[in-house]
Amino acid sequence: MANNLSYKQKLKLVGLGALLVLFLCYRFSICRTIDEYHKYQQESAADLLSGGDASSGGAIQARADHVGELMSLYQLDTLRPEKNLLAVVSDYCKFNNLQLKEYKPFGFSRTDSISVLTRTVTVSGAFIPCLKFVNAMENLHRIGRVSATEFKTYKDPQDKKLKLDCTIYIQNIIDSNHEPR
Repeated sequence: MANNLSYKQKLKLVGLGALLVLFLCYRFSICRTIDEYHKYQQESAADLLSGGDASSGGAIQARADHVGELMSLYQLDTLRPEKNLLAVVSDYCKFNNLQLKEYKPFGFSRTDSISVLTRTVTVSGAFIPCLKFVNAMENLHRIGRVSATEFKTYKDPQDKKLKLDCTIYIQNIIDSNHEPR
């Protein structure tokens, strides 16, 4: 059918189709956007008259306090012994029959405006104590965010027994005045 139409008729159909699309765009998006904008203006004027500005400021402050509390959970603080990763891991290994094999800090990474330090800790021992170690680092000690764990088995050449290595990647937020230059 489209082959039987002349170019003049095809142009008229395209023009009518464009008008139809323009009308649909106006009806379904632009018109609704204008309505929502008017509702926003009315509600903000009503909120200003009722004195809701103080309560919204309080809500913002409460949210900022909540974010500050969450950030403090993962902020690096090696001056306190209960937040020092190496001290906590070595004490845990001593009391739970695990062997601390490696502690290695990686470089800093910057995500948005937050600097993050990633460190790895590798312990060796039986499977259940290693799982308890991962659980303790995630839930009990709160010395950082456990971002990943890796389990590897190997055969010890000395005593020919199968051993397990557990590597934990722990991330901490770095305060801007502790950041390296």
